[in-house]
Amino acid sequence: MMRVVALILAVILATPATAQDPVPDTLDWRGYYPLGVGNVWEYNGVESPSLTHRSIVGDTLADGRHYYVLDTTIPVPRGPLVYRHYVRYDSSGGLVVLTDVTADSSDVPDTECDEARTWDKLHECVAFRSDFRDTLYARAPWDTYFVSGGYGGTVLGVDVAAIKCFHIPCCWSMCYAANIGWTEGGSLEYYWLTYARVGGQEYGTRRYTSIEPRRDPETRSAMLHPNPAYDYATLTIRLDGPKMVRASLFDLLGRQIQTFVDGFYPPSRHEFFLDTSLLPAGVYFVRLSTGGWVETRSLIVAR
Repeated sequence: MMRVVALILAVILATPATAQDPVPDTLDWRGYYPLGVGNVWEYNGVESPSLTHRSIVGDTLADGRHYYVLDTTIPVPRGPLVYRHYVRYDSSGGLVVLTDVTADSSDVPDTECDEARTWDKLHECVAFRSDFRDTLYARAPWDTYFVSGGYGGTVLGVDVAAIKCFHIPCCWSMCYAANIGWTEGGSLEYYWLTYARVGGQEYGTRRYTSIEPRRDPETRSAMLHPNPAYDYATLTIRLDGPKMVRASLFDLLGRQIQTFVDGFYPPSRHEFFLDTSLLPAGVYFVRLSTGGWVETRSLIVAR
């Protein structure tokens, strides 16, 4: 809590007393939020649970746009909470972050930074193209959104090319390091980077360890093969008791393609055929439900 109070005071005191000329930022603005499959970030926070793990688990195309699939995992005692978003760069120098790509109706969303933001819209006004010392809007001395930082700096003991921070003096700040990404920020809920793996380079010490999800003992023999699949795949399960079984295929965007199993089955070994001959190559997910238990298996379709 003391860290949060100190942050708020520091940000309030950081409001420029006199206008300064912006310092041009000549770096590639995309480096402040590097999107690449396999990139990982971990953050500590002042709230419990204190660990947040973020990873880019894949990428995909939809309506001609290139999205990265970003999973945010929060470990809790009853099992990890996982939130999935689809992220892409936009032409205004920021990011589009969505839970459903069908909601992506504009190439440049509401990210203009020349007017005040409501509290739930602050994150939309992180314009990485901005220069150091830019003032993004200023209706009054106490209502200023500005950019600080500059070339150089250190993150987790490693020298970086630049650090850029966005501030609203009363209560909000976010900082990003070139070629690493978001390093710290927030408001009353404040987070700071403790580990990153970006472009194969590691920073800090990793804390999160993924755990294989528990499986229903009555369906623990479930298998999906061949994987990768070409023209077909077979889902094989063994039921130790009578069960309602449902299996559905989803694409990487979370859209349901088909349900290929839906019925009540007696205790025995069962094989279910999935035709993949007409599917484009890529990563898919099979969601298997047996009674009140649900698990998901990944399936690669190759060509």
